Amino acid sequence: MPPETEEWLKSRIADRAVAHVVNLSSMPPVWSAGKWGDWYPDILNAQGELTDKVEKPYWQAEWKSQHDRLMQALSESRAHIPMWISGDMHAHGEARVLRSGNADFRKNPVHCFLSGAQGT
Repeated sequence: MPPETEEWLKSRIADRAVAHVVNLSSMPPVWSAGKWGDWYPDILNAQGELTDKVEKPYWQAEWKSQHDRLMQALSESRAHIPMWISGDMHAHGEARVLRSGNADFRKNPVHCFLSGAQGT
């Protein structure tokens, strides 16, 4: 997303006057399908397994950096439950992000949910 959008999101996350903040993205954090637009640099190898040992076409390292900045903002917020929901994986799931790269979220983990198909 553009830097202006990222800054707006981080300001909303930090704003104690905002009653609820829930991130709803088309590309879910935590889970990956190895698609070119995923947050992570992994891709399906010849055996159909996710790997980061093969260069992912079109993937930009800034996507992961932006992911980490948004996760950090969510974890640092004490005004809201740090939550992220996505429905693009056509599955249900729940995870708590405790760290990403060098960022440590154990004091306030980010709760990530797969809500199922987009229509769910």
